[in-house]
Amino acid sequence: MHWANYGEDNVYWGNIIGESRNMRTRPLGAFRNNKAHTSDWQGFRFHHFEQFFRYRNEVDVPIFENMMAYRNREHGIYAHNVIAAEWRGGKLVDNQYGIVIKIADRLTVSDYDIIGATETFKNHIANRPRKFCDASVPAYRMDSDGNWVRPWAGNWAWLRHLQGLTMSNFMHRLGESDPWRGLKMNNVTISGYGDEELAWYPTCAESDPITIDLLEKNDGHFNYISTFTNVKIDGDKIMNGCRASETVGVSDLVINDADGSMDPTGTATNGALVQDYEHVTGILPNCNSIGNCMAYCSGVCLRTMSFKVEQHGTADWKLRVSFV
Repeated sequence: MHWANYGEDNVYWGNIIGESRNMRTRPLGAFRNNKAHTSDWQGFRFHHFEQFFRYRNEVDVPIFENMMAYRNREHGIYAHNVIAAEWRGGKLVDNQYGIVIKIADRLTVSDYDIIGATETFKNHIANRPRKFCDASVPAYRMDSDGNWVRPWAGNWAWLRHLQGLTMSNFMHRLGESDPWRGLKMNNVTISGYGDEELAWYPTCAESDPITIDLLEKNDGHFNYISTFTNVKIDGDKIMNGCRASETVGVSDLVINDADGSMDPTGTATNGALVQDYEHVTGILPNCNSIGNCMAYCSGVCLRTMSFKVEQHGTADWKLRVSFV
C-alpha cells in the first residue's frame, strides 16, 4: 500500500489531489482481514501514511486489523513513514523479517504472534534454490567511514539475519505537535529465533527476536520511547545490544516493560530492558545481565531525555547531571 494511489486525474506518482494537496494525509480508515504470502520480497508494504498530521490525535489513525503474512522471502510487514498507526491482531510466520518499522513514530502493535522459522517450511524449501538470507545476494559491508552499506538498495536479503521485530532507534519528528512516542506492543508472542532455527539456514549469520534498524544512524542517542506489555519471547535471546553499539553507535537503549513479562527470571512486576553498560546500569537498581550486552532492570520505569544547546560558542561546554 502506497500513499500515491491513482486519483481523479489518473496520475500515480506525485498525486496531490487531496483536500490538503497531500495524499499522504488522507484518512485511510481500516484495512481488515487480509493475507499476503509466497512473495519473493515483501508481504505487506506500507509507505507514507501521514493521517496523524490531519487530526493529531490517537483516535483518527490508520488501522490494520487481522492480518496474516507468511512464507515471504523477506518481510512479512514493512512499514516506512507510517505515523500513529495501529496493527490490531495478526500472525507473521516464516518470513526472514517479521515486521520492520522505519522512520515511523507512535505505533501500536497488539495481539500478534510472530514466528520466525518453522520446521515445516524448512523442509518444504530444502531442495529449492531460494531460501532465507539468500547467498546469491552479496552480504552487507562497512565502508571507510564506518557506515553499513548494502549492495542492492531494493533488497534486504543481503543482511542475512532472521529478525522478528526491527524497530527504529530514534524519533524522527520532534516538533511540539508531533507524535513524540516510539512503539507500544501489547499481547505479542515472538518465537522461532533460536539457535536451532538459525542452524536450518547456514547462510543466515544471526537471529534476533528484537533488533533496532542497523541502517538508521543518527547521533547514537536512543530516544525511540517504547513500552511493551505482555510481550513474551520464547528462548534465551531477546536483543543484541553489542551489535547495536558496534553498527549504529547506540549504547543507551531502553524499552520499558510495563508488567515484567520480559524479565528472564519471571519475578519482576515491571522493569526495563537496557544495554548492559556502566553508564546505564550503574545508575539503576536491580539490574541483571542477560547476555549480548543487554540487562534487565526490575522495578524501574524509564524514559530518555535530550538536552539541546546553542550551536555557536558551546564546543567546549560540559554537561553535568546530578541527583538533588
